[in-house]
Amino acid sequence: MSDKLRLFIAIELDNSIRQELAAIQAKLKTNNADVKWVEPQNIHLTLKFLGDTPTDRINEIKASIDTAAKQLNPFEISLAEIGAFPDLNSPRVIWVGINDVGNRHACSLLADALRNKEFSAHLTLGRVRSSKNMKELKKIIEDMNIRRGGPLWPPLIKTGQAQGPAPTHVDHITLFQSTLTPKGPVYTNLYEATMRPIRNAKLA
Repeated sequence: MSDKLRLFIAIELDNSIRQELAAIQAKLKTNNADVKWVEPQNIHLTLKFLGDTPTDRINEIKASIDTAAKQLNPFEISLAEIGAFPDLNSPRVIWVGINDVGNRHACSLLADALRNKEFSAHLTLGRVRSSKNMKELKKIIEDMNIRRGGPLWPPLIKTGQAQGPAPTHVDHITLFQSTLTPKGPVYTNLYEATMRPIRNAKLA
């Protein structure tokens, strides 16, 4: 066994949000742009990437994520707009944003507790390999964002008054090991820290 593991800390997504992501990707794939799409089952909301980490630090990391998890009540997240880094005119990474339902800063507060000051609440959908059909892909993204909640934004919850993607419940954060293989990364759940709020907690 190696004395180092490639680690990251993330929020796991439930099946309903993964289905939404797959449906969004399916729409974005229709113009055959040269993008390497991430498999929906491999998409997580990364709070902090640790990289190659000595195995003798794992207990310390578990304690840190336990402390971070205890700072917040469980909350809900939902999908927001689709975008790109650095921007839609010259994209390298295609992503979908995240809303913290009822607590707009919950994910950022978790990232701060884990000492990640550069956190950006997004889910990576794919990585651009060339400029092929990028103008057409930009138009699809813009149309989907404009018509969010309409027929291009799948799947929807119908309340009689409004429509929108169903939120997903978050009640724990997870320490993952990432193993790189020729077929892509394999993620192993090493530890889960359950949110158990404590009264008058303050984030460090």
